[in-house]
Parts: sequence; structure tokens; C-alpha cells
Amino acid sequence: MSKEHLMNKRYDVESDLSRYWKQVGREAGREEGREEGREEGLARLARSVLLVLEARGLAVSEATRRRVLAVRDADALDELVRRAAVVTRAPALFAAGRAR
Repeated sequence: MSKEHLMNKRYDVESDLSRYWKQVGREAGREEGREEGREEGLARLARSVLLVLEARGLAVSEATRRRVLAVRDADALDELVRRAAVVTRAPALFAAGRAR
């Protein structure tokens, strides 16, 4: 074999253990990304509830605002969006007690 041939040859120097831990890191990163995306989605949905109330000209107290922003359940937030479209006062969002 010529020197040029040896110099151009690539060798796999990554060990199985190294490949394993890279994969573990990738999976952990994906899971973290999914969780961050979920949290961002919930926060955006909560802000949508407040935007609907404000667009309808309803006064939103700081206590109601905090309570809406604290909801971490997508189904409950969906229900709050529906209620925000029809309530006559912002505190009535929680009147039935379904939002968590």
C-alpha cells in the first residue's frame, strides 16, 4: 500500500460506548425539546384566553390573570377559551370549577 492510500483511508475510532452515550444524549435532548414545546403551547393557549376576554372589552383582574396563566392542562384551557367567548365577566370563567 502506498503512503497516500494510507493517509486517505478513514478509520472508525468511535467506540460502541461512545455511540451509545451520544444516542442517550440525543434522546434526552428530544424529550427536553418536546417538554419545552408543550409548556410553550400551554402558555400560549392561556394567553389566548386573556386575549379573548380583553378583545371583548371585559376587565381582567390580576387575580384572574394569574389563575388563567397557572392552568397547566390543555383540556381545561380549551374549555376556558370557549368560556371566554361567552362569559359576561372574567371571573365567571371559573364558575363551574372545571379549569384546573
